[in-house]
Amino acid sequence: MRYAVALALLVLAGCSWSDVLVAEIKSVPPERSFGYRQGYEAGCKSGIAEKGGIGFDKPRRTRDERRIETEVDYGKGWVEGDTACATRYAGLKAPYYPPGN
Repeated sequence: MRYAVALALLVLAGCSWSDVLVAEIKSVPPERSFGYRQGYEAGCKSGIAEKGGIGFDKPRRTRDERRIETEVDYGKGWVEGDTACATRYAGLKAPYYPPGN
């Protein structure tokens, strides 16, 4: 429910994927490691990119293969971020507000 409310507020605010990403990163529990957080962020960007972006703003798919192979926390964060954001933001099209409007 918390995510649904946050998502609705972001859509109404005319957000970009970076706004969504900031909200997603803040939702990661503070006890998670820095590597996990970095993996989650990269995975979330990838999950949004897989689903076509939000509005007219689209991130690039990001996956650091070396870190996934060598850092367990980064790899776990990437998989969980990718899955969560690809699922959560599938088909979302936020309103687009040009800069200055």
